[in-house]
Amino acid sequence: MMGARTIAVAVVFSAAALSACGGGSPVQRGYGSQQILQLRDTRFKFMGARGDVVLYAIGIRPDDSMYFSIDLRTGAVADHDVYYSDIPYPEYTYPSDPNARYHCSYFTGAGNVFEFRIDDGQTGQRTTISGVTDGSASRCPTESDPTVKVWRSDGASHQVLWTGPFDDLQMVPIDLAIAYPFGTFDATSTAVTVFAGQSAQPDALGIYSIDLTTFAITELVPPVLAGGAWADGAAPAGVLDSATLERYPPDSPFAVGDHFMYWRTMADGSQTLFAGPLASGPASEVAIFTAAASAAKRTYLSSTTGATVARAVLPVWQRWADSSLSGPGDLLIWDDARERLLTCLSTFASTATGVLSDDHAKLVAFDQSTADDPTVQQSQPTGPLALIDMNGPGAGDAACTKLAASDVNVAGMAPDGSMMFWLVEAPYPATTAQLFFAAPDGTAPRLVDDDRIEGPPHAPHFVGPSQLEVDIFADLVWTDVHDDPIVSHPIADRTTGGAIDRGRWLIIGYDKSSQDGTAILGIVNRDHDDKRPISPDVATFMTPDIYDPYHDVESSPDRTASDPLRVVYLVRGHNPSAQDGLWVANIYPGDTP
Repeated sequence: MMGARTIAVAVVFSAAALSACGGGSPVQRGYGSQQILQLRDTRFKFMGARGDVVLYAIGIRPDDSMYFSIDLRTGAVADHDVYYSDIPYPEYTYPSDPNARYHCSYFTGAGNVFEFRIDDGQTGQRTTISGVTDGSASRCPTESDPTVKVWRSDGASHQVLWTGPFDDLQMVPIDLAIAYPFGTFDATSTAVTVFAGQSAQPDALGIYSIDLTTFAITELVPPVLAGGAWADGAAPAGVLDSATLERYPPDSPFAVGDHFMYWRTMADGSQTLFAGPLASGPASEVAIFTAAASAAKRTYLSSTTGATVARAVLPVWQRWADSSLSGPGDLLIWDDARERLLTCLSTFASTATGVLSDDHAKLVAFDQSTADDPTVQQSQPTGPLALIDMNGPGAGDAACTKLAASDVNVAGMAPDGSMMFWLVEAPYPATTAQLFFAAPDGTAPRLVDDDRIEGPPHAPHFVGPSQLEVDIFADLVWTDVHDDPIVSHPIADRTTGGAIDRGRWLIIGYDKSSQDGTAILGIVNRDHDDKRPISPDVATFMTPDIYDPYHDVESSPDRTASDPLRVVYLVRGHNPSAQDGLWVANIYPGDTP
């Protein structure tokens, strides 16, 4: 494994206008661009970011690549192993002040033990609290209040709460064998919810609340099921006797309003999902469905504009007939407001995803392929498209409609509720895809385009109440779904890379060269022909300041709303020159009004 030693490289902080190769006119690079590293290698690729540290690699395959990082604050370059295991992730449990005395981070230390690190900016000392998990500290200490609460492992599969000054923590005596805490745990928390058993019966698990001032315990969901009933719409299967919640469930417990969803181990050995405690209905706890010998996995949902929908908003699971997580099964949608289960028979070939309408009345589900994303090594096959009417009848699968039988890899609902779309992309060697529009209930479908339309991650998506953005063979356009016939409004041609979305503006590469593959990096307005170049000759770009789990970007909590968005880009001119390498531009909020 390569060490994290600093290596000798050409690190520079140069002006934005430099002499061109051969002494020609200076190349203008805008938005305060500065060169931070001289580099020319066609094998370069960004690997993510951790706070102010940008990760990159040089190589074609993992086994022939070298892994590096550059600190945007200092310009320091270091080499690493393939996992960048010596670079800590930024701390996300508190709003950090960049001028604060203490700064905190999580880190995997010796023996693969997770650590919470507190660095003192005045003394240079570091305090390490070992045996923690990610997010297990309530806050980062401050000079005025050095106390912190943190969960630590006791070495026997249980969590123990410690509290006090960060350099003199004391264990809190709590009469519970705590498997793990869940839910909110930060500086504002007055109580914490835990999945635990009583110390005298540690294997009889329930859900409890612990007051963070008095440390008093309140039982929320008892280990023993008393008087449970099957939920409306559920298919009874197995017994309703249980002495404990499931220790290793398909999905961890979570809060939905004033109650929880959790799995129980039943007396016959099966696993059943429950909701409770409920204030009304047939019982305090209702059984929703049983996994038994099958496999169940929670489905992730997005909003109409692509934001992640919290699982408590609409809990959805996909259940298969066996543990292979493929083949026939069903979608199970819990309508918490009505305390009922909707079930849709499923022929999804793999894990489905969904888009929820803004009024939460409609859900579309599909298999989202990533086949045309070169940064993703594995893809899943496409499949059918299902529409679920949350106001539909609960009996059987009457609330579910199959809109397309196969090959759908993305779908969505207009934010204004007027229309839906889906993209049908046949497997390779097919080169075109078909874009369909339909009414929000799936009726009156019509084919609006058959072209080289990009699928995920650059698939069609809504960027306004009814404005759908579409990438057609690298030409970016938008169309209003109300228009009939469809009218395309050009945004940028020959685009490259994933766009950085700034409202009605995009930071994107455009006018890509067919000779060397580089493009102009610029700020582009979606609504009118306004392009503001940052730099020519850009091979690739990214920002470390927007959280992106798919590309291993953990943004720094030290950044504020008034700080510029840093865009790191690689310049590779047609001919080698000193300008080749990494540059950083600063895009302020006023630059994308």
